[in-house]
Amino acid sequence: MKWEEKVEMCKMHNNSDVKVYDFILEKVKDFDLQAWDMLGTIVYSATNIPDDFIEKMKPEYKKFKKTKKFNSLGFICSVRLEMMFGEDE
Repeated sequence: MKWEEKVEMCKMHNNSDVKVYDFILEKVKDFDLQAWDMLGTIVYSATNIPDDFIEKMKPEYKKFKKTKKFNSLGFICSVRLEMMFGEDE
């Protein structure tokens, strides 16, 4: 994911623009470790997350967890992402 796209994602979130979730779903396949970390902050601080976003992100998160990049994610961010997109069981 390009730096400019990360900036755009953060600006949308900071302005409480719900379009950020469509943006994330569109770009998630290009996420690098920093973008996943940014997503961890977004889901932690957001108050208007659509339910369908959570369901659509679960398979993407599951794929990410199988990568080596996941092991480099910080503890706090990994907990936030797991709480939001992890298995319900």
